[in-house]
Amino acid sequence: MKKFLFFALLLIFGISVSYAQKKQINDARAIIKSGKNFETAEKMMIDLLKDTKNKDNEKIYITLFESLKKQYEQGNEKLYLKQQYDTASLFNITKKMFVVLQSLDSVELKNSKNHDKLKYRKKHAEFLDAYRRNLFSGGGYFVRKQDYNTAFSFYDMYLQCARQPLFEKYKYEDKDKNLPMAAYWALYSGFKAGNPKMTLKYADLALKEKSTNEYTMQFLVETYLDIKERDKSLEILKEGFEKYPDSPYFFTRLADYYNEELQNYDEALNLANKAIESKGESTLFLFAKGTALLNLGKYKECISVSKKVIEMDDTLKDAYLNVGLSYFNLAIMSKSKLEALTQYEHSMNYMEKYREMAPDDIEKWGSVLYNIYLNLNMGKKFDEIDRLLNRTA
Repeated sequence: MKKFLFFALLLIFGISVSYAQKKQINDARAIIKSGKNFETAEKMMIDLLKDTKNKDNEKIYITLFESLKKQYEQGNEKLYLKQQYDTASLFNITKKMFVVLQSLDSVELKNSKNHDKLKYRKKHAEFLDAYRRNLFSGGGYFVRKQDYNTAFSFYDMYLQCARQPLFEKYKYEDKDKNLPMAAYWALYSGFKAGNPKMTLKYADLALKEKSTNEYTMQFLVETYLDIKERDKSLEILKEGFEKYPDSPYFFTRLADYYNEELQNYDEALNLANKAIESKGESTLFLFAKGTALLNLGKYKECISVSKKVIEMDDTLKDAYLNVGLSYFNLAIMSKSKLEALTQYEHSMNYMEKYREMAPDDIEKWGSVLYNIYLNLNMGKKFDEIDRLLNRTA
């Protein structure tokens, strides 16, 4: 008897829950039919879906979608009539409609015994296909607002449509020529948001967009450096230099990478020579070559190349540093005192010029000038640099 009573209570409870659920759906539909307070109907359906028991109820999704559709139509009408309305809201409603109808498609697929004859798929896919461009536009809107996380979510949804069973017949992966550009903007948004996972999610597809390929590669270099994948960043730097030898970004970072990170000065010199052979003698390529020669201890060659840089642009302070350091090292290596003094004098001219151009870089010119003045027996200048170095010690 107790067992029977327990099941009877369960049955009554189930009926009351079902009745309450049905009443909320009917109330929401009545609100939608009234032509106002669509947000209230939306909230009622969202609250129902918070209960896992309601997750497979197709009527809730349909009612929720109708509330969103009416909100969109209302907002779109206001914009058309140039009445005050938040454009961001219209884009967000668009995204919600996609979420709801894609969720409904999954539920219908789960509930249906015949997957080839789904009740809603064709109609809803056609509806959303007409609005899909708004996802792309919404991403652009939020990029301009510098809300990069939200921008990414729009591009992400636009791209995910290509993998959604709901849009199977549209074959977006084959027919949508905007996918690589959407992938680029998704990558850009992820990069600007400082989120490596988002940045890399569509990297392969973004690289297929030729018009933005150079920037995509730059963002990928920075991202791989951030996550400590230096081999990957080096690989892209090399590829970037091959594709865009005129770009200062790839060349300078690749040269710095060889010089500073790997201390592979031969490779740095090869890079500079390759750039010069390909594009001619620019100050950028010649300066990099001079730096590599300095690091390799080829001081006379460094002096020759770096002086050429100065002739082309006498404002490049580090070219003076390269010449000054080269003469200084030649002085140390000199076999005769007279030769050493001559080299110190040459070095002094360039190091003093560098000091004048970069007064705060005392760690680069301080000790060098100290030794030059000491060897040239320049008392006043030696005393001045000695006091300066003692103050900064």
